[in-house]
Amino acid sequence: MPADGATAGRPGGAVRSAHPGLIWHNHCRAAYAAYRAERRAQGKDSPRKPRVIDDDPHISASCFRIRCWHPARAAADLGWSPRIHDLRHAHASWLLAGGADLQVVKERLGHRKISTTERYLHTLPTADETALEALAKIRATRASQDAPADLEAQLAEAQAKITQLQAVLADQLIAQHTETRPNLRSV
Repeated sequence: MPADGATAGRPGGAVRSAHPGLIWHNHCRAAYAAYRAERRAQGKDSPRKPRVIDDDPHISASCFRIRCWHPARAAADLGWSPRIHDLRHAHASWLLAGGADLQVVKERLGHRKISTTERYLHTLPTADETALEALAKIRATRASQDAPADLEAQLAEAQAKITQLQAVLADQLIAQHTETRPNLRSV
């Protein structure tokens, strides 16, 4: 008998099925396939959907909530139960408090209208001061671009210090290496 389970020498192309003792003849398989096709055409049966392998690296919301969020919330022992949306709100508020542009925050949060993002502005009591600080940063950046010679001198000084530190580190490594292995000859 062949190793694959088919019966050799059976008339009509008989094949042993997965069920022990059941033999399917080709005409039986064809008749069964026609029967199933007719039922599917009438809408009585739906064929089994092919298995789809999900190659999306993201985890589902429920899996994240149960396996990550709830244990982290419990471990933090905050005394209250923050929602994930609270993190989103805090993120947007901190971006705006840090001087981020309203349009950038709108796009980051996926809002369609800027008016939706403007709701986060109510949490910023120092919005005017933040705007002035942002303006001061821009002006300071432009002023530093006007003095590139000073910047080049600072860069050269930093490079010299780096070279000096590299030499000190190399000397320390050599000294440490010779202390741990005294039998080595110095090069």
